[in-house]
Amino acid sequence: MSDHTRPEDSGLAPSETVESPGQVLELLADDAARQILLATANGYLPVADLSHQCEIPIATAYRKVNDLAEQGLLLESVRVRPHGRNVSVYMARPVGIHLRLPDGFLRLRKIRGESPALEGRG
Repeated sequence: MSDHTRPEDSGLAPSETVESPGQVLELLADDAARQILLATANGYLPVADLSHQCEIPIATAYRKVNDLAEQGLLLESVRVRPHGRNVSVYMARPVGIHLRLPDGFLRLRKIRGESPALEGRG
């Protein structure tokens, strides 16, 4: 599968065009990444909880969370704890994916939904 994109030919604003469509598709095809997206669909979770819930090693959870956040598929926030260490938490970003294959080039566009507010869970 080709990662070639030509945003100037897509008729989309550059901010809407995915730079590396192959990477997004690979993430969506990855079981662990999909499990993380499903687990974070309804609320923010720390990586340790994701590792436990998804039954994946903590190192894999950190790597997948980083990859998903880098591609704009996860939101990151910080849960502030008055007595203890603050922790990063993640939630699936509401996104629609639009795929086009004109002229032999793969084009992927993310359509962003509303960003949910951080819930006050401790």
